[in-house]
Amino acid sequence: MKRFFILVIALLLSFNVLAQIMVKPDSFREVPGFVNVNRDKMYDDNDKPYAVLKIRTEKITDKQRRELLFQGDAQTFFEVEYNVGEVWLYLSYYASYIKISHPDLSSTEFVFPYDMKPKCGYELTLVNKWDSVVDEKIEYNYLIVRADQPHALIYLDDAFVGEKEVSKSYPTGETHKWRIECDYYHAESGVAEIIAGDPIAIDKKLRPAYGYINVTSEPESGAMVFIDGNKVGVTPCKSDRLKSGSYSVKVVKEMYNTMEQTVMVTDGNTTNASIKMTANFVDVNITTDLQSDIYIDNEKKGKGSWKGRLSDGTHIFEAKKESHKTSTKNVTLVRGKSENIVIPDPTPIYGILDVNSRPMGATIFIDGKKIGTTPRVITDILIGKHTIRIEKDGYNTDTKEITIIEKKKTDLNVTLSVGKEITIETNGSGDHIFVDGKEIGTSPLKTALSYGKHTISAYNGNKSAMKDILVERNGGIDKVHLVLEKETLSSYAETGYKFLTLNASVNQYSDLSYGVTLGSMKKFGWFVSATTNFGFGTSYDFECDADHYVGNYYPEYTGTESFSSLSLMGGLLMRLDGAVALRLGAGFGMRMKRYETVSGYWVKNTDISAQGLDLSLGLQCNFRGFIVSLDCVTTSFKTFEAKIGLGYGLKNK
Repeated sequence: MKRFFILVIALLLSFNVLAQIMVKPDSFREVPGFVNVNRDKMYDDNDKPYAVLKIRTEKITDKQRRELLFQGDAQTFFEVEYNVGEVWLYLSYYASYIKISHPDLSSTEFVFPYDMKPKCGYELTLVNKWDSVVDEKIEYNYLIVRADQPHALIYLDDAFVGEKEVSKSYPTGETHKWRIECDYYHAESGVAEIIAGDPIAIDKKLRPAYGYINVTSEPESGAMVFIDGNKVGVTPCKSDRLKSGSYSVKVVKEMYNTMEQTVMVTDGNTTNASIKMTANFVDVNITTDLQSDIYIDNEKKGKGSWKGRLSDGTHIFEAKKESHKTSTKNVTLVRGKSENIVIPDPTPIYGILDVNSRPMGATIFIDGKKIGTTPRVITDILIGKHTIRIEKDGYNTDTKEITIIEKKKTDLNVTLSVGKEITIETNGSGDHIFVDGKEIGTSPLKTALSYGKHTISAYNGNKSAMKDILVERNGGIDKVHLVLEKETLSSYAETGYKFLTLNASVNQYSDLSYGVTLGSMKKFGWFVSATTNFGFGTSYDFECDADHYVGNYYPEYTGTESFSSLSLMGGLLMRLDGAVALRLGAGFGMRMKRYETVSGYWVKNTDISAQGLDLSLGLQCNFRGFIVSLDCVTTSFKTFEAKIGLGYGLKNK
């Protein structure tokens, strides 16, 4: 049957001998490796895969090519795509023939010599067989497409070609599709006809497809804002730009019910969303004993009083105080009704303390508060830890740490050790008196000392004295006399001091610098130092050596010189003997020597200039507050200078 159908078609073809267009003999072939990947033209109306036929043309203009018409049998489906220099036909792979027509060039029919395969690619060549047709000259022009947004995507004939602005040349007479897409903007598209002349320019200002949402909350701000489930800030809040459309806006705030509403975002506009929140709390004012901690539902809120908000419902209010029974109050709060809540004061919990001493009549102090004298039973002492101190003239003070337990009696029996009253005097009055390193008053004075060894010392600013004594139970000394003498340089330095000196230094070229040193000293110490000649100009034009040669010549100098000096260093001190200490320092230094030429240039002498590591070695002496120091300083072992410092030392107390 198929053969009969082919013979009928061949007979019909015999009537087209006058056709001007024809399929070039033997031009039909399968294109190896070519498959249909166009998703929009993948299947025909019977959901069967298309094959692709590329029709090339000879002696046919682009205009004529776009006027070609195609037909098939009743069971054939096809779609046409006009490309530069050829036409692509997406047609049913089981098609048996194709008819190609043109309004001016007649028509031709072509029977496929074999069955095509699904999705595969084929080609043939269509020619104009009349010699009277002349090839027309093909001219080209540019198509330019521009958008006002930097990240706009531009497509030509559905193919992506670039961002923001693109250009591409095409033969005149053709038409091409263009399309602009950009996130947050409306897409623009159209068709451009390529004509001779100036480039075809398409400029588009894209229309916004976005807007904003301005969210506020009432009666309070500070609510968290969620747009489509994403947290964007707290009220008042303006969102980042959003694509036009519908959004869910939700506000969340503690003590308020969560509220949500739908908001429509329109092109280029800001939509106001004012959301009213309903309260979910009660205002409360709580008071109790000023020294008690307030707890609400086991959470500490304050001391003595507290104001705030609580959710409605039943809450537990407590007042807690050390060594007291906790007071508790349960209150049911009703939304919309404020509450003033008074929590009863916590109840004291007492124990019993029985205090006695030998000898009796000693004064009792509990936590620093005088209670009475021994013997004594104290029934109103709070439970917990307390410090008990027992004192009596002529006896050593006794201090105990005890723990009082509820409903139990705690016994405390103390035997005071006997002491002795000693008179301490000096060769002056008002001198500071120290016993075992603790200052107890000024001379002359009387004090009770426990039996045993003690160190008595006195000091009045620049004189001191010290003596070790033995206080015995029977006999021994009852008076101590100290003669204050001026401190030696060694003892003064041993106490330690802080110092500040003013410095002057001179290098081997008689250049002067000035500075200051600050430090602290005892057995070991530290110091920081800075010196400069305040000549901070460092620019120069040339460099010379020690003989003043610049390059290969000897310039004429005016005799004017310039010296720049800067030294920043820190170091350590170590006391050697008496008031003498060794000084070691390191830091950054800069020394620069320059000369002026008669031409107005400045020349740096590299042999006597240096910049880099500063090192110093020296000695420091302390003459009871008057400080003298002497150091030798070098910069990168290239320059050397002697530095002397004079200043004041303040003795450590």
